Amino acid sequence: MQNQVKTIDVDQMWMRGRMNPCSEYVLYAKIKKNYIDRIYDDIVDISSELKNKELFSNLATENRRKIYYIIDSVEGFSVESLEELLKDNHSLVEFIYKAHAVRKRNSKQPSS
Repeated sequence: MQNQVKTIDVDQMWMRGRMNPCSEYVLYAKIKKNYIDRIYDDIVDISSELKNKELFSNLATENRRKIYYIIDSVEGFSVESLEELLKDNHSLVEFIYKAHAVRKRNSKQPSS
């Protein structure tokens, strides 16, 4: 059995037209470590905490789906958006709202 080293093929990312793939990867890794992994670990508590709050319903399972959708969209953010998410130290709930706001803003911007 061989131990394969898991690496990211940044050459392929660059060839597909992604700008700053290394910076993007590093920023996303920081966000994943600081927020996303912790959100996944506490998803049940967070979805219950967000019941009947802005953007969320009174059903915890529906809230979980919405949280997963918001968190999954972070991976596609630009370097500038990732830096914006890392700029301040947020609680997990604040991070979810901030990520939603950035995702919504980015969806309204015309693509280049």
